[in-house]
Amino acid sequence: MANSMKQYIKEMKDIQERHIAILGDPALINVPLDMNTMLFERKRAFENLRNSISMTPASSRNPFRNDINNILEKNEQLTLIIDKKKQELSAMLSRNAKGKKVLNGYRHGNPKASRFMNTSG
Repeated sequence: MANSMKQYIKEMKDIQERHIAILGDPALINVPLDMNTMLFERKRAFENLRNSISMTPASSRNPFRNDINNILEKNEQLTLIIDKKKQELSAMLSRNAKGKKVLNGYRHGNPKASRFMNTSG
């Protein structure tokens, strides 16, 4: 039981470190930023760890408390980083959509859209 718990703790730590590295600088690692895959990996790893913890007797869990606390703290950090990335991505997509709408209106002679593109000075 303890070996499987060690294995799941190691797996969770590895996933968290990789995700933090990807979120920090995706170009550095050359891995696409796929939030859904990251979420699935984290959920699966947490589920495995939770099942292992529930099957381990309470007296055997004590040596792992510090590791589990570290995992939970890092998970909170990851959640904040992911939320920030989602907000940045949402803002970027919104700006792109607005810009595209203005450009399309300008191309098609829409006066409402073209007023944003007023180049007369």
